[in-house]
Amino acid sequence: KSAQGPRKQFMTFDQFFRIIKARWLVAVAVLALFVSITLGISLLIPKTYVATASVMTDFRPDPVGGMSQTGLMQPVAYIATQVDIIKSPAVASRVVRAAQLDQNPQMTEQWMDATKGRGDKVAWIGTLISKGLSVTPSRESNVIDITYQSVDPKFAATMANVFTKAYLDTTLQLR
Repeated sequence: KSAQGPRKQFMTFDQFFRIIKARWLVAVAVLALFVSITLGISLLIPKTYVATASVMTDFRPDPVGGMSQTGLMQPVAYIATQVDIIKSPAVASRVVRAAQLDQNPQMTEQWMDATKGRGDKVAWIGTLISKGLSVTPSRESNVIDITYQSVDPKFAATMANVFTKAYLDTTLQLR
């Protein structure tokens, strides 16, 4: 034994390839297992489609009221307020009426099964469709992305567009 302690031995490439060659069946079996699990999961999980519509918000002082912009938090608060408006039940109800989802027999059947016909059908459908909605403000601009996710690509695109229009209509009504 040397005074320097035990000497480390490293595996050479030749040794590594000999080990792989000796265990090739195990390596192929592990690879086949991972490929089959990945394929099985991708076939079982339904495809989802995402549609996005972008809206630019405009934050300017009110020329009639004379409110001025004081501080940097006002634009951030304004955009957060706009995000809350897009996610609001009022906008969702407007979407339900604009897309005529309250007249859809499948939606009516789901509402009857879930509530036994009690409560506001438009509000219930609004809550249901809001689950696919995602609203993301941009970090560096006044753009807000309204994203809708669904298993039907046409429905996702329609909902993104109708949510955008309902938001614009709601903000015009609020002003």
